[in-house]
Amino acid sequence: MRISMFHRHHTSHGGLRLALRRGTAALLSTLLLSGAASATAGSRQDPFLTRSYIQENVLPQFRARCAEAAAARMLELRQQRRGLRLLTLSAPQSLSLHPGEQITVLQGTIRLKAVNGELIDVTEGAAFRDGVGWGAHRYVLAGDSAWGDVPQWAVILVSATAALGEGSPFEDVRESDWFFSDVVQAFRRGLVNGMDANRYAPGGTLTLAQCVKLAACMRQLKAEGAVSLRNGANGAPWYRSYADYALETGILTEEPEDYDATVDRRGFVELFSRAMPMDGEAVNTIPAGAIPDVAADDPGAAAIYAFYRAGILAGYTADGVHTAHAFDPESTVSRAEVAAILNRMFDPEARVRFDMEPPVAETEPPVEETEAPVEESEAPVDETEPPVVESTPPVDEAEPPVEETAAPVDETEPPVEGASEAV
Repeated sequence: MRISMFHRHHTSHGGLRLALRRGTAALLSTLLLSGAASATAGSRQDPFLTRSYIQENVLPQFRARCAEAAAARMLELRQQRRGLRLLTLSAPQSLSLHPGEQITVLQGTIRLKAVNGELIDVTEGAAFRDGVGWGAHRYVLAGDSAWGDVPQWAVILVSATAALGEGSPFEDVRESDWFFSDVVQAFRRGLVNGMDANRYAPGGTLTLAQCVKLAACMRQLKAEGAVSLRNGANGAPWYRSYADYALETGILTEEPEDYDATVDRRGFVELFSRAMPMDGEAVNTIPAGAIPDVAADDPGAAAIYAFYRAGILAGYTADGVHTAHAFDPESTVSRAEVAAILNRMFDPEARVRFDMEPPVAETEPPVEETEAPVEESEAPVDETEPPVVESTPPVDEAEPPVEETAAPVDETEPPVEGASEAV
């Protein structure tokens, strides 16, 4: 029974296969006949060439894409285990690298800049100059920090600890902040660093040592095109190399007593004016004495006015505390203001354009206004004259009693004379 059932089952499948073969042959004959009538032999419409085209072109490409996707996924899994991430970035995304971190540009391009230290192009085995990192190149940071952003898009393999952002390398510097572009640009140029990997602390103040470092780096960057100064080593204070450079170049006129002292706005401008003098770079008309709280002969006034005229400084906006363009020389300078100042010093296009009126023209109206009260005071003086005139009749009326008493006075003269002699 089992055999007969098997045979019936086998026979059924055999008939089906035979029918399929016959149908396929009929279909192929139809295609061949129609192809012969409508397609030229050897063209892509030829069924045999189409099949050949698929086998030789389409399928290999399909297999290659599958293999590429599988390889990319395997690479991603392997790199995740090694502490790397496979990412696709698009503008305006950016990233910050820290010592020992690496990035491999798989596709697209990315702008790279070593803030402190240098990037090594491992692919070519050479130091990488600031600029565009191309695809299929691997870079490792040998230094303190580096910055990268994406012109359009890029597929990168980057260390898992690298900080990613939307245009800003710091979480406390946002696009809505007035200092956003200044901090980002100053950081990209290597002029400022954060307090740590993710924080800039825009409201923080600066010590003299920090100001000396900034001024020295600015001077060297402008003069030599790159910053080679580094924090002190072998037990020396971290600022020692910057201070030595500042003393050699005249940024510091003498060795300070306290490098940890806080710097006010006047001292900051004096220091940086010696690092990068702004004489001859005036773009604004700022007459002497025009800054509300800085007289032309005040200490540091020459540097302050030069910075105003060059568009490095614009002073405060009128806010109920400060008048427009006031400098407030005794107050401290914030890290956000420092970024703006350094960025404007480095980039003339970032400078502020404005003009101020001479101080004499501003003081004339108050002088004119005081004349009116003087003229008004004359009227009250005139008004008091009638009472003086009115008081004369009583004086006249009192005269007769005076005259009447004249006789008794004369009569008592002898006793009066006698009494005086007695005294």
